[in-house]
Order: sequence, then structure tokens, then C-alpha cells
Amino acid sequence: MGFFEELFGAKQDEMPRGVIVHNVKTPYKAQIMAHFEASFPGRETQVWDDPDTHMELAMMAPTEAEPYYVAYTMGMSAEPMTLDNMPHGKKFEWLRTAELLMFLPGDWPVEQAGGPEHLNEPDRKAAAWPLRLLRMLACMPRRQKTWLGAGHSIPNGEPAHPYAENTPFAGAVLFLPAQKNGPKEVQPVNIGGGRRVVLYTVVPVYPAEMDYKLEFGAEALEHKLRELPAGSGFFVDNSRPCAVEAEPGQEARQAAQEEAE
Repeated sequence: MGFFEELFGAKQDEMPRGVIVHNVKTPYKAQIMAHFEASFPGRETQVWDDPDTHMELAMMAPTEAEPYYVAYTMGMSAEPMTLDNMPHGKKFEWLRTAELLMFLPGDWPVEQAGGPEHLNEPDRKAAAWPLRLLRMLACMPRRQKTWLGAGHSIPNGEPAHPYAENTPFAGAVLFLPAQKNGPKEVQPVNIGGGRRVVLYTVVPVYPAEMDYKLEFGAEALEHKLRELPAGSGFFVDNSRPCAVEAEPGQEARQAAQEEAE
């Protein structure tokens, strides 16, 4: 069985209980796929369609020239996001339509994630958590009638805890896939009539990086991540170093919290 058969399987996954979304598909699927194929040419791409949410997840396999995976969503753009809580909302109408993407290193054990029907299984968590995170965030604007954009941070629980036992990351921050924000710059998707689908890179972060972002802002953290070599700060890589120095006593406090849990 090939890589994509192992990853996506023949059955469809079910969303966790409590997740309610409308049964609509993005009308921009063709434009989004063409855009990613032009941005990352020569890749095998498999698309999984969740019949319950109509949220589609595309996975682009690595190439010799670009030895990393590219995962992206198709469905977050199906409905305009809610901007009602923003001042001067009409000025930011273009932010209503977006999709998410994620970069994973070429040695990520994606075959261990199994098909979509296995993503929520505990024994698959170590390999599957990035795909679960991507899917969950893409459904969030519909589910919570809110919006996601550059600089937004989403902790993994309260208190925040790692996505899996094998990863240090306990939250995520969204960034524009601009120059220096990953292996290459990715432009928004042109959907005609002067409109576009904005793309955001999902970057899992250390607790210290999340604290740094909350104190100094997303742009400050962005600069710190850019200092890591070859765009590695914007990859889902459990082995990447923390981009910021932990405050004195932070590691001890975190260890004490984990021991208490």
C-alpha cells in the first residue's frame, strides 16, 4: 500500500463530538489547488474529503528539490469569517476568506498517522497531531463564529499542554507565508474579481515562544523564528530549537506543573 493510501485510507474520518459546522464546500477548490500546484510543482497530491464537514485536507508529497511535505486546507473559505467584533469591519473585508497551510519535514512519519479514520486514535497521536491541529483550526471560525488571521495564537487547552508526548509544542501561532517565513514565499490565491483567499501558515510553538508572543507581540516572535536556519522556525519539527530564551525559573515552573498534572 502506498504512502497516501496508508495516510488517508479508504474510509472517512469523523470529527470529534461537539464540533458542528455547516455542510458547505468551498467554491474555490479549483483555484486553490491550481495555486498550490504552481507554487509547489511536481508533487503528488492527495485530497481527503470529510463528508461530515466538507472540510478537505490536501497533502503534497516531498520532491528531491523540495524535500518537505506541504499540507493545506480547502473549506475554511467556504463561508466568510465573522469580523463583527473588529472596528471598521468593512475595511478588512478581504480577511474574511482564508485557508491554512503547514510545512512538515520530509522525514515526518506520516505513514504512522494512518487513514483519516485513525487520526483521533491515541496510538496515532504522535504522528497525526499536526493534521488534527490543521483540521481543528480550519473548522474553528465556523464553529465559534469568529475569525483567524496573522498573529493569532491558539493554546492547546487551559492550561496549555503538548499536542502529544513526543512534541514540546503546546500551542500554535498563525503567520503569513511571506518571504523568510518558511522554505518559500506563498502568495494569496487569486479567485477573480479582485478577490483573493488569504493563506496563513500554522506554526506550532513552545510555551516560552507563546509567552514571548503574548508579551512582545507576534511580529517580535516572527523575527525570532526567522533567525533559525533555512526557515526551520516555520516547520512542524519536534527537534527544532526554541527561538527564544526561557525566562529564569520558567523551565522549573513548567516541570513542576507537569509533575502536578
